[in-house]
Amino acid sequence: MRLTANVQIYNRVLPLLNFNQKRPERTLLVIGRMFGKGAVYIYLQTRTNQVGVKYQVEENILTVFTKYLNQGKATIRLKEPAIDLRIKAHTNQLERFLSVLMKFAEKGGSKSALPLPNLAKEKKAVVFPKTKLSVSCREKLPGSEGYPRSLEKIEITNCGIKKIDNRILRLQDLTVLMLEGNCLQTLPSQIELLPNLKQLHLRKNEFGLSNDWSWIKGKYLQKNLTHLNLCDNKLKYLPSEICRFKNLSYLNLGDNELSRVPNSLGKLTNLNNLILANNKLRWLPASFQFLSLKNIDVSGNEGCSYGIEEFTGNVGQHSLLDLAASVVVQTRAEYTEETLPRELIMYLENAMYCVCGTSTYPIKPHAVITFGLRKISSTVVYENNLNTFPMAIRSCSLRCYRRLMLA
Repeated sequence: MRLTANVQIYNRVLPLLNFNQKRPERTLLVIGRMFGKGAVYIYLQTRTNQVGVKYQVEENILTVFTKYLNQGKATIRLKEPAIDLRIKAHTNQLERFLSVLMKFAEKGGSKSALPLPNLAKEKKAVVFPKTKLSVSCREKLPGSEGYPRSLEKIEITNCGIKKIDNRILRLQDLTVLMLEGNCLQTLPSQIELLPNLKQLHLRKNEFGLSNDWSWIKGKYLQKNLTHLNLCDNKLKYLPSEICRFKNLSYLNLGDNELSRVPNSLGKLTNLNNLILANNKLRWLPASFQFLSLKNIDVSGNEGCSYGIEEFTGNVGQHSLLDLAASVVVQTRAEYTEETLPRELIMYLENAMYCVCGTSTYPIKPHAVITFGLRKISSTVVYENNLNTFPMAIRSCSLRCYRRLMLA
């Protein structure tokens, strides 16, 4: 049984001696026997250690930590030597590896008839699968040979491509996809087939020339994506579905033509870095008050005058649709595209917020206030010395409305 993974050999004695631990290395792990018979070992081989090192398996494993196995992480704790093997690999492959390992860990496990590799034949120069591909000109794009299935990072920059090669969508281990400086106007919905994709870099493309945003509806993408770069894409519009990327920590929307961002953008509670520089933003939605950022850049935007705008209608009275929508948002009731029409889902996701933090409808703001960006971010990039930006709100009640008018 073989597994290619990032492995850190953590010595449990070294912390007591105040020694530094080694960093994780790309490692080939093999469960096998010497000369095809006898005791079972875990054999580890790296580029820096071609000879390799082996550890006995039978009655030598204290425990296997699998709390984060669904993230492709596990730790094997050995008795002798006193080390932990901290492994990070593809989830399915790691599960199979640990399943085989535990069959030999108990007393008498070495007597199992399960066939294993001969470790005596493993001691040769290790060849690791290719994990990164970088292409900077169209002529060097893969031809009939295709893309290695082991790729974890692909960089196709300044090649002028107008669509993604379908073969990329079969790479189950792909975590970083960089397609900067091309002519892409949309992505195929099949990008959902990449279950481990975490970073999507799309700077300097042409997504603003198309209204096809169906690709952002993929459940794997919404669950796993942590970095999204849409800088310099001629964007004039951003769909409200962006709020479904719950684990997004980096979002770059700079150098576009956005006059507003979705009201729901403040729901990205895991967001750390938000770049909105060089757009045409007049205000930020009130949901931004819920963010906790390390960095925000709003330089190069228009902004607008502050104050209460003319409001028509009674703040204290709402339609049945608005009242029902407020209850759904406040109670966090679950809904899907199977249970509600898409138009209604978009309406729910675009709730306005009051200064008190309550969601409110309809979704049109009626006031613009001064908002200090230091309240939500450690670092602020802006062109004035006040670190403020206009924020559009809608009062949830007459009480909040009167407070706002007296402020």
